[in-house]
Amino acid sequence: MRDRVLVVDYDQRYQREYMADFGGLYETCRLAAVRQALRSRHLFPAEPIVVADIACGQARYAAVIKEAFPTCRIVGMDISPIALQLAMKRSPGQSFIAAACESLALADDAVDMVLSIETLEHVLDVRTTILEWGRVLKPGGRILLTTPCANRYSLEWFMMYFTSGLEPTEDGIGRFRRDEPGHLRRLTSRQIERLFAEAGLRVIRSRFRTHFFTTIAHDFLPRLFRPLSYHLASLDWQLLSRFPNGASMLVVGEKVVG
Repeated sequence: MRDRVLVVDYDQRYQREYMADFGGLYETCRLAAVRQALRSRHLFPAEPIVVADIACGQARYAAVIKEAFPTCRIVGMDISPIALQLAMKRSPGQSFIAAACESLALADDAVDMVLSIETLEHVLDVRTTILEWGRVLKPGGRILLTTPCANRYSLEWFMMYFTSGLEPTEDGIGRFRRDEPGHLRRLTSRQIERLFAEAGLRVIRSRFRTHFFTTIAHDFLPRLFRPLSYHLASLDWQLLSRFPNGASMLVVGEKVVG
């Protein structure tokens, strides 16, 4: 696992506009799901005062957070100094801190909300990362995360299963062979629940994407058909989000009080 991390130079990636916008099909679909979740007053009944944007990158989601919570203060953290330089230019009114996900530069009970978009697949130690979320989050504070999902029976899972593409990893979690080199693991929703419980957190809601239509749209429709691709891909979220056989998941959690 450690060797896999070393071959990914995130400073170099960000110099090349890594995750600069929401132009890709997966990014567009994810953005729609995150926006919907953040606007839910059932999931987020109170506006958070401080939001920790973990592995914030270029602060792509700062404006999205502000749409949902206009008065909140965002603290963005990332391991890449280049990403943070870009983030400060994009969102100059917010705070940005250089920090590894396994060692957040925040006090205990310091934030009202944690946002983690496509982070857990990249970190060196996923258990320690989630323990850090539990440490910095106030009791009753909320988490919104997205990450690739290894639950069985998505089209991606079947593609990997029948081509020997379900790869082992050093932490015992496993990954899909089609995952990019920076993805060190692919968690199941049950593994998320167990890791949350260890950190004093609980899952409030799990929803899923990329069951079938997104993979078809991404893998088999030419880029010339991008509008059609998006409408096809969005069917996974619109029709199937309650079904756990998705290759992507969105989870909302809470720090247990007491």
